[in-house]
Amino acid sequence: MIWIKKILPLILGLSLALAAVEEILFDEVTLRLENDIKEATRRQAIIAHNIANAEIEGYQPIRFEEELRELRKTPDGVSKDRIVIEDEMVKMTKNRMRHQTALKLYTLKTGVVKTVLSQGK
Repeated sequence: MIWIKKILPLILGLSLALAAVEEILFDEVTLRLENDIKEATRRQAIIAHNIANAEIEGYQPIRFEEELRELRKTPDGVSKDRIVIEDEMVKMTKNRMRHQTALKLYTLKTGVVKTVLSQGK
């Protein structure tokens, strides 16, 4: 019976700690960072696809809503269906930065969780 009195609080404490860790690992910030990483990865693939097909006659580039807004600002005389490599490269660079930032924040957040967990040992 004495061992139950000693072990039960440990088990309950561990259960609470695991619940707290799960809440930290799967909170809204973490899920948002994961979604940002996935979205940036998809965007990178689409932008790379546009660049790879830039020389194909009649190729219609894949566009995002924000890119469509940018296309409306296109100066007269430039076809909206034409891919401008420089524009695609700028988009790719911005997207890479967005991806790296989300990945860095995610890494920092998981590092904090790791540090918190290791303090208990």
